[in-house]
Amino acid sequence: MKKDTQQNNNARTETASRLKATVARMLRWSEMDFSQFQYEQGITYLKAYLNNDTYSVDVMERSRMYWNWWKNHWSNRDQAFIDFTNNTAYDLETRRDIYHDMHCGKTLASSIYPNGIILSESYAVMITELVDRETQRV
Repeated sequence: MKKDTQQNNNARTETASRLKATVARMLRWSEMDFSQFQYEQGITYLKAYLNNDTYSVDVMERSRMYWNWWKNHWSNRDQAFIDFTNNTAYDLETRRDIYHDMHCGKTLASSIYPNGIILSESYAVMITELVDRETQRV
């Protein structure tokens, strides 16, 4: 079972890397441009999803599980983008606009939602930090 999970994780990582390279080439972005956009939209998503609750955004931003979830969904959208724009005559600006629209964190906040495991981990962090703060006050 553990071996299957590792193989599945490796396959997802390889697929994400391949998609990232393809998208970067299609948009004429560097790896840094791609990663920066992915990160910025991840934060934009959190702000929209959590109604600009800065504390909750901060906790979720530090969550490895959140970022893994975000990157998995991102790869799904990358594949959809490639499928949609493949063999078309879209110019570079149009491809970039389409990509932004498909990956816009603010828009995605009303259509995709973190699962309970991700939220439970973040809630546990919030509760622990709250208890620690209250304990220090006493």
